[in-house]
Amino acid sequence: MSIIENIYQLEDVELDGVDYKDHPDYCDAYIASATLNGVELTEEQLDELNSSDAGASFVNENAYEHVVSRYGC
Repeated sequence: MSIIENIYQLEDVELDGVDYKDHPDYCDAYIASATLNGVELTEEQLDELNSSDAGASFVNENAYEHVVSRYGC
């Protein structure tokens, strides 16, 4: 099963490259790390996510929350 099919089951997701000045596009943001069922994703799985449309959508959906938690905007 592809990691992309489980994207909304990811836990402990860490985004990187999120710049509040880039709202609403967040074109440089990506998933830096995450776990699935308590297991850390591999670099290959992260690459698969970050190069997919589903991964880009996931990052965009979660980037604003990341900005608010980090910068208090």
